[in-house]
Amino acid sequence: MFALQNKTLNTRVMQKTILFIILSFLLFSCGGKKQVQEEDLETKKAATNPQTVEVQVISMSDFNRQLFSNGILHAARKAELRFQASGILKKLNIANGQKTAKGYLLAALDNKKQKIALDQAREQITATELDLNSELISHGGKVNDTASVSPEMLKNLKIKCGYNRAVNQLRQAQLDYYNTFLRAPFTGIISGLTAQPYNIISTSDIFCKLLDNSSYKVEFTILESEAARIHKDMKVTVVPFAGDTLKLSGTITEINPAVDKNGLITAKAAIINQQSQLPNLYDGMNVRVVVENIMPDLLVISKEALVLRSNRKVVFTYENGLAKWNYVETSFENSTQYVIIKGLNQGDSVIVKGNLNLAHDAKIKLQGE
Repeated sequence: MFALQNKTLNTRVMQKTILFIILSFLLFSCGGKKQVQEEDLETKKAATNPQTVEVQVISMSDFNRQLFSNGILHAARKAELRFQASGILKKLNIANGQKTAKGYLLAALDNKKQKIALDQAREQITATELDLNSELISHGGKVNDTASVSPEMLKNLKIKCGYNRAVNQLRQAQLDYYNTFLRAPFTGIISGLTAQPYNIISTSDIFCKLLDNSSYKVEFTILESEAARIHKDMKVTVVPFAGDTLKLSGTITEINPAVDKNGLITAKAAIINQQSQLPNLYDGMNVRVVVENIMPDLLVISKEALVLRSNRKVVFTYENGLAKWNYVETSFENSTQYVIIKGLNQGDSVIVKGNLNLAHDAKIKLQGE
């Protein structure tokens, strides 16, 4: 009886195992069928909802071949101002960043000694003029009339009275007095001022700098291997590192015909400023320089149109609602464009947007359709 119970128990276990296997198979079959149905739905959806793209018809056009360099912005005119006399700074009328007009008095030294010397020189001139008039009368001439005697006589009388020496002393005194003042040689803005009133100023010290910020120039370098690509009057675009939204235009004015020890050639370009841009520019700013060389009649595409597939350059074109895969070869490039030398033809409709995940002969539609 015990053996019969065990046999009945084993039969029930076997039945449950078989039932479990059958249920698992049914569930797997339903799940697989559901996955296939979902994939079929996605395929149908893709077929009925083709990807939207934007195209551009390409043609022969001008290409802006760009040469990139770094440079430094300079005020077109600047001067290091020094006093021509030494002394104690008495008056200071300027501050850094202040704009001044030509002839404006920037600063003055204590000039009491120079003023005394000037007054003495003027008195000496007056005294020698009296002596000269006495000599003119005694030699048959007239008072204050140097033409009343012969030129040779007048020359001797001036030497005898010390008139010429007195005149030179007056000129020197006037110059010494004038050198105690510092005036702006041109209209500009003050920079580099460190002096303070009542401090001693030396003629060897740079008192301040004056920058003419009404126009700027940029100095930049290029490799000697690229020297043939630039020439005077070429257009340049200058972008300050401190504000890449500000773009300045200019032209090359000077190319130094010498290569330095680093294999570089120095060039300069004049910047054409707009008044609204001037407050954003500073002497000595670091800038990026783009030299622009226009090359005509080339097949040009936007950089957005080119994608890489298996490390090869591919451009998709639009033909009758389908995306066509084209291997291409390029030559020149700039920041926004490529020049095509093989793989495309003039008049092709190149896909410039929506091309990242396209395949050959994929169904597509144009934007706006």
